[in-house]
Amino acid sequence: MNIAPQDKQGPLETAMAGQYDFTIGEILSEAWERIDGYKMPYAIITSVYFLIYFGVVILIGVLFRENASRAEGLIQLSGLFMLPMGASLTMMGLSIATARPITVKQLFAYYNNKFFPLIGLQIVMTMAVVLGFVLLIIPGIYLSVALVFAIPLMLEKNLSIVDAFEASRKAVTHHWFKVLGLWLVMGVIFVISALPFGLGLFWTMPMMMAVVGVLYRRMFGISDQTDTLFV
Repeated sequence: MNIAPQDKQGPLETAMAGQYDFTIGEILSEAWERIDGYKMPYAIITSVYFLIYFGVVILIGVLFRENASRAEGLIQLSGLFMLPMGASLTMMGLSIATARPITVKQLFAYYNNKFFPLIGLQIVMTMAVVLGFVLLIIPGIYLSVALVFAIPLMLEKNLSIVDAFEASRKAVTHHWFKVLGLWLVMGVIFVISALPFGLGLFWTMPMMMAVVGVLYRRMFGISDQTDTLFV
């Protein structure tokens, strides 16, 4: 499937001005078509991710079995260690949306000069969302949706923490309810797919990332250079 010319409208300023549009149906439809050929690679990659995560959790539990509170704290801290891998899984959605290959090696692509900026951005987003929920809940819900593209913007557009935060927030705000609707529909699909012993996740896990990638591409455009997503 070729990328339609309007999908490459970029630049960042255009998206932040709200000069884009989409329907939930067309994003879901394209994402479903895009996962052809990606289901098995994504299943292998996510299996490696979860094996590493549970391996870390088990190791902490064994090493600190005499100190439950410390073990719990370290397990929570391990989430920061896993953050670059989680970012890689998201960026694979952008790869799927532009028909680029995905590999296990890409899981570790951001343990470089992106490691600390990613942690910084995640901390800033978490604090903002938590503060939003404290302030009458609605601001927290708004930011939870509006900041969905902050991490891929930092990585794909090489933005700073503040710029990635604001670019995602401003761009999504123009079609906030439609973006929320897309996540809700995809969430329902995801939950239903997990009911028959989780077998449906083989399709819906890569589809969920493809939805992120397709919508990101529609809003912000993605560089044609094949080496720009995992550097």
